[in-house]
Amino acid sequence: MGHGQGMALDEVERREQKRMSGQRHQRLKQIFHRLVDADPAEHARLLDEYCGDDASLRGEAEAMLAHHAGSTENLLSSLLADLAHEENALDPDAVATGLLGREINGYEIRREIGRGGMGVVFEAFHRPLQRTVALKILSRSLASPTTVKRFEFEAAVLAMLEHPGIARVYEVGVWEADAGPHPFFAMELIDGSPLHEYLAREQPELEDRLKLLIAVCDAVHHAHQRGVIHRDLKPANILIDAHGRPHLLDFGIARLIHRSDSDSEAMTLAGHLLGTLAYMSPEQLGGTEKDQPNVCTDVYALGVVAYELIAERPAFDCEKTSVFKAAQLIRNTEPSPPTFRDKPLPSDLVTIIRKAMAKEPNERYDSASALADDLRRFLGREPVAACPPSRWYQFRKFAQRHRAAVTSAVLVVVLLIGSLAGMSSLYLQTEQARQDALQARDAERQARTEEAEQRRLAELSRQEANAAAERAREAEEEARQRAADLEQVAQFQATQLTSIEAAYMGANARQSILDRRRHVLANVTDDEAKIERGLEELERALAGVNFTDVAIEILDETIFTHALRAIGEQFTDQPRIQVRLLNTLSETLIALGLNDKAREAQVEAYHLSIEALGEEHTDTLVAINGMAVLLMTEGKLDTAADYVDRALAGYRRVLGDDHPDTLSVIDNIGELLRRQGQHEEARVYLEEALEGRRRVLGEEDPATLQTYVRLATHLHESGESERARDLLAETVETMRRVLGDQHQNTLTAINRLGMIYRDLGEFAQAESQLLEALRASEQRRGDDHPQTINAVLNLASLYRQTNRPREAKSLYRRALETNRRTLGETHPSTLLAMNSMGILLGQIGDLAGSEEMYRRVLEAHLRIDGPDDPRTLLMKNNLGANLSRQQRYDEAEPYLRRYLEFQRSRHAETHHLVIALNNFAGVLRSLGELEEADAHNTEAVEMGGRVLPERHWHIGVLKLDHARTLDAMKRYAEAIERTESAYEVILATFSPDHPRARDCKVHLVKLYESWHEQEPDRGYDQKATDWRDRLEQARAASGET
Repeated sequence: MGHGQGMALDEVERREQKRMSGQRHQRLKQIFHRLVDADPAEHARLLDEYCGDDASLRGEAEAMLAHHAGSTENLLSSLLADLAHEENALDPDAVATGLLGREINGYEIRREIGRGGMGVVFEAFHRPLQRTVALKILSRSLASPTTVKRFEFEAAVLAMLEHPGIARVYEVGVWEADAGPHPFFAMELIDGSPLHEYLAREQPELEDRLKLLIAVCDAVHHAHQRGVIHRDLKPANILIDAHGRPHLLDFGIARLIHRSDSDSEAMTLAGHLLGTLAYMSPEQLGGTEKDQPNVCTDVYALGVVAYELIAERPAFDCEKTSVFKAAQLIRNTEPSPPTFRDKPLPSDLVTIIRKAMAKEPNERYDSASALADDLRRFLGREPVAACPPSRWYQFRKFAQRHRAAVTSAVLVVVLLIGSLAGMSSLYLQTEQARQDALQARDAERQARTEEAEQRRLAELSRQEANAAAERAREAEEEARQRAADLEQVAQFQATQLTSIEAAYMGANARQSILDRRRHVLANVTDDEAKIERGLEELERALAGVNFTDVAIEILDETIFTHALRAIGEQFTDQPRIQVRLLNTLSETLIALGLNDKAREAQVEAYHLSIEALGEEHTDTLVAINGMAVLLMTEGKLDTAADYVDRALAGYRRVLGDDHPDTLSVIDNIGELLRRQGQHEEARVYLEEALEGRRRVLGEEDPATLQTYVRLATHLHESGESERARDLLAETVETMRRVLGDQHQNTLTAINRLGMIYRDLGEFAQAESQLLEALRASEQRRGDDHPQTINAVLNLASLYRQTNRPREAKSLYRRALETNRRTLGETHPSTLLAMNSMGILLGQIGDLAGSEEMYRRVLEAHLRIDGPDDPRTLLMKNNLGANLSRQQRYDEAEPYLRRYLEFQRSRHAETHHLVIALNNFAGVLRSLGELEEADAHNTEAVEMGGRVLPERHWHIGVLKLDHARTLDAMKRYAEAIERTESAYEVILATFSPDHPRARDCKVHLVKLYESWHEQEPDRGYDQKATDWRDRLEQARAASGET
């Protein structure tokens, strides 16, 4: 086909040219079809025979034959390239600008119809032939030789297709505009509506919709017979004309079957998304050589169109998700069953659609014609090919089609049976006499043959018994082998789950983005400096993105959701394997911080194991212990205790006291008791677990090291902080060597060691450990992981204690917002963050804000845990201390008294009891009950000296508070001695300008002034002046005025 030259021809010349062009076109099609059917080795000879000396005809035939081969690109890779190469994007506005009303090669442009993947489509009037056409014009920016060749290919493909359901092509050419060439082709203008609009307007019945679909299938089959794959079938490419007939449009991404030369790669325009994602087959999304589009690709798209045509909703919703997630959805999930006007479809029709949309190409219809034929069978109430044609199924369909004939046939059968019954009765009467005569002879014959028959039956029974035994052995062996295979599969899948490394995946994703960006920049410029600047800009943009969080989100949406469903579907007859995989999946999800999904898996594992395996099956015990771990993670300690006690009893019975799984449960009980505040009981279990693990597993086994960490934490909370520090510091060094710095157990240990350093007043070491734990946890676990937020809270508490309120508040706010978003308002971790924020607000003087925070936390604990839970009582203590600072002593006293009673009831000297004694002494002092306050202060100081390390800063706080009571009692000498001692203790940890040190100086000034008033001539006024000068020096050093 030639290019239009834009020259003025008279009508006779134009018609003669059209006639000759038509003859040449028909000749070219005949040559092409013969070449396609022939052996490639014969092509040169046949071209000589068919084209002779006509070099132009031979060239066009060779070009069409070349388009018949090609290779597929990896679609998703092309899409990534397309996203990265924005400079290649089509700008349809540049095509449409200024063309309305103009004439191009004899075509008057009237209006824009639409825009496609290759250009803009206009309604135009062809003056020479006096007809209205659809004129498709390619953007000048894409008018490269490759894309022009593709444009010509579109027209050549359409020219071969002559079918009432396919828009015809009239002419292809190139419009030489002032700014450069614009390829175009003119095609049949269909006066109609897109399929979606037609359905919305006409609301056709189901039968009419299926007839439309059959007509579309017939058109597609016509194209397939001529070697053309559409590859972009979708409702938008189906127009319904005024007579209700469908027409297929836009073979713009069609390609011929079995092409193999490199020209076809140009036909695909690498990097552009060829086809609409929601209608693309799974193999199109695969992009490998074996997945190249074929007839089954279009059959799949027809199935998706059928689904949407009937249900009026897409089979897959790909509009609000990423390309990768949409591709995953199409590859791995089945659409919900289609309905028609919210009513279920007949099963045959559902089966037809499912067969057309089968994930595997070889499971679909082998042609569009086969799909159409099955739809015709359905409309004719005949058995469909998509269903196994059982005899009853075929008869039922026959009866539906021929109801009257079948009814008559059944009536005739009934009459015949009645007639035969009467005749049989008469016959029996007439034969009775003859039978009596023969009876004696038959009896003798029966006796002779009976013995032989019995021998034969005995032999048959023996043979059958042997065969049955053999079958049983074979079945048993087959079952055993199948169970072994399934066990191996389950073990493999469990290993895959436990080996997931979100941090590694996130790091790879980040590096992949940088590598792709480098590749894009390298294609644009050779300037290495410019490439490096581009990469630096991208790295700055990515700096705020935690790719571990991204990887966890992708895993959650694409792997774990599918895994949960697959476990339930693929192992329905293997409950033990289901339970094992669910237990492993829950463990993995908890490690990644996906507690909600972990609960779904663990609860299912628990119920399934109890029902199918029994309470004492080892996999059931794993599920019970898994429930305990999950509940501990959620902060539901009392409920967790019930499960962990059951697990321990079961493990002791089934596996014995020294089995590693039994020791693991003992360790969990110790941790649970510690978190419940039952320190004496916790130590018993932790020491038993440690002794057993050291003996059974070894000193440096990861499980043994975990118990060391938990025991050290217990020692710290029990007042043995220095011993805890030394034990945990040694354990951390071992874990770094054995497990590595980034292992999650190592990070937990580092975090806890930092807290011990904090409480011992070793703040530099504490900050070093806590910062390391936080940064590594962000990288390995992600920003939102519960353990990361725990590290945030711990570092914030350090900053609060070291008078860095701004940094502390920022971290507390981060922890609180994250926990509210990921865990909910009343989760224990959220309440802990709220309590910490309340402490900080009180420290910076916002007592009203602090009180509000405490009351919200207390209300939640009262509702969830009850009035006597240790966490509820702790919040009462905090609220009481706040009210006391607001001088609301009568309100504060009941809260502080109740907390002190609770701590005394535990019969142990702990840091918590010391705090309770000191707080209660403060409110008693303010209420004027000075003798009782003095007794409580004295007890607090003495007990603090026993449970806290020597010269711990908190001992200084206790002595200063006792001095305030002594001051109120006008026992100035004792008060000054206490205050000066407190100052010395505090200076062992803090600098002279620290607020706690300044509090001591302020109180010494006040004490000496008061003592001077009582005894004026003793020189106490000078002492007051000396301390006032030291106070001013400290304020000047800290920048205060």
